[in-house]
Formats: sequence, structure tokens, C-alpha cells
Amino acid sequence: MTITIKNVKEEFLPAIKELNKVMKGKIKVTKSKSEKIRELEREADEVEELYRQGKLKTYKTAEEMHRDIFNEV
Repeated sequence: MTITIKNVKEEFLPAIKELNKVMKGKIKVTKSKSEKIRELEREADEVEELYRQGKLKTYKTAEEMHRDIFNEV
């Protein structure tokens, strides 16, 4: 049997996933293009705010970034 639920608020997704575990079914979550775009815009706004607050580590060159990454391992 296949059940399709469309236009679900994201806040209900955890409950639906738990119900799916009990039913031992398969679940597929897809987002519309507009939802994906809104999510990317929200993430970009968060990154921009962190940058303004000076909480992001930035680099002038890729070499500088790689040196820092590999030295922190």
C-alpha cells in the first residue's frame, strides 16, 4: 500500500518519521523548489550575520585555508 501526504509543515516531520518506524515502511521527503530556495536564503542570511559578528573564520587564499585545515587535524 502507498500513502502520500503532501504539503506537510516541517514541524510534523519528526512525528511522521517515528510513525514510519513503527509501520516499518519507507518514507520519502521532498521539498518544492520554492521551499529549497527559502531554505538556502535563510542559511545565507545566517552565514552573513555570523560574518558581520566576526564569528566566521575567513581566508584570503585557498592555500591559507588548506594549511589551517590540515594543521588542525
